[in-house]
Amino acid sequence: MDRIKILEEFRSKCVERMRALADGLAGDDTRSNFVEDEQSEWDQLDSWVTDAAADISRHQRLLAVGEAGSTDPSGTLPPNTNVTEDPFDLRSLPFNAPGSEIRARALTAIEKIPELPDAYRENATRMVERVDNRRGDLARHLLLTGSTAFRTGWQKAMAGEMWSCDEAERHALLEARASSLTDGAGGFAVPFTLDTTIIGTADGTVSPFREISTVKQIVTDNWNGVSSAGVTGSWDGEAAEVSDDAPTLLQPSITPSKLAIFIPASIEITQDWAGIEADLRQMIEEEKARKEDAAFTTGTGSGQPTGIITALDGGSSETTPATAETFVLADVDSTYGALPARYRRRAAWAGEINTFLKIQELAAAAGDRSAWNNQAADPLVNGELRGRPAYEASAMRSTADINPAATADNHILVVGDFANYYIVDRIGLTVEFIPHLFGTGNNRPTGQRGWYAYLRTGADSVNDGAFRVLNVATTL
Repeated sequence: MDRIKILEEFRSKCVERMRALADGLAGDDTRSNFVEDEQSEWDQLDSWVTDAAADISRHQRLLAVGEAGSTDPSGTLPPNTNVTEDPFDLRSLPFNAPGSEIRARALTAIEKIPELPDAYRENATRMVERVDNRRGDLARHLLLTGSTAFRTGWQKAMAGEMWSCDEAERHALLEARASSLTDGAGGFAVPFTLDTTIIGTADGTVSPFREISTVKQIVTDNWNGVSSAGVTGSWDGEAAEVSDDAPTLLQPSITPSKLAIFIPASIEITQDWAGIEADLRQMIEEEKARKEDAAFTTGTGSGQPTGIITALDGGSSETTPATAETFVLADVDSTYGALPARYRRRAAWAGEINTFLKIQELAAAAGDRSAWNNQAADPLVNGELRGRPAYEASAMRSTADINPAATADNHILVVGDFANYYIVDRIGLTVEFIPHLFGTGNNRPTGQRGWYAYLRTGADSVNDGAFRVLNVATTL
């Protein structure tokens, strides 16, 4: 018993220190992550808490076995004693378990899922360690939606066969719904191994923004940050009062908007549909990528993310061509030259494929080998424009859209430090099963079913000065 008491006291001290670190971070509006030393201390404390919890559990089982008269002199468990704990079983956690203990359980659970690809495992682990709140809401969500009972129950619910769920599956589904991170009460959170807001997706292959921007995940309804264009220094004389060089601090706020995806299918397909999880996830992921590509480019910011073009349109970051309604190679240089020097080191270009093809054509005609470093058929294979990475953004307008006979804005190139464009994901993907779809004629069933999926994502520039956008506007 003394050993258990010592371990419990040690664990309590570790948890107390972790709470102090978390409170310090929460009270500091200038940053959203631990500094390196704090993160190292947190990781060590988290490891000690996990080890202590495992030792306490082991000693308690030994004590219980000993009271039953079945111990052996070595102090180990007798043969054939099952000491395997299901990390997804929250019943073994005390009601008031601290967030650190729930996170430790979630990290163990993530490692015990053999079919989870390493990249998804790493992303889920990172989110538990860096994104979760002090209560451990995200970790609890992973434990509730990662169990075998939940996954099999969810499969049956999504196939319209919830009636066939056993007691464990029904309990897992209802418990996950009661503690869901999402706001919907009509659907079920997907198993976290399929949740694109947790394990991540390959969106960078379709749209560059998730690859080059700052991506934040939250478990609350909106993200609030602090940004500044920098401080202003001064040369002060000896013994002179220093001037006020305080920066102007801004408080950007991004509220994720709901993206809804509906997937219809015939009853015949659903009856013969094996591997429903993978198919649903792929369709949701592909449509999510398409919608985000457009929203992160020209989203209005009203009921959807604010696109980078929308954020910069008409502001001081907008540049114009040397000759109205005409694009020439020199416009690339003037746009890049207008970018403040402090943002050039990490700058990247975004543009539509036809714009990059036109730049390649103009560079070849001018014999300017330094404009584009790759003269391959595909200009985006390791492409760099004036020495900075160039990414295809398919939803942007291009040089092919420049029509002097029409009145239009044509924002064809963006350059800047995209770390100042924030994408905020509200964690949690929910899917509702619609058992019957009805026709528009006589409102009779069509022999189809559907899945209604929804998630929340927001985006905006937090510092427009870190970008320049070239607008080749045309007028009649």
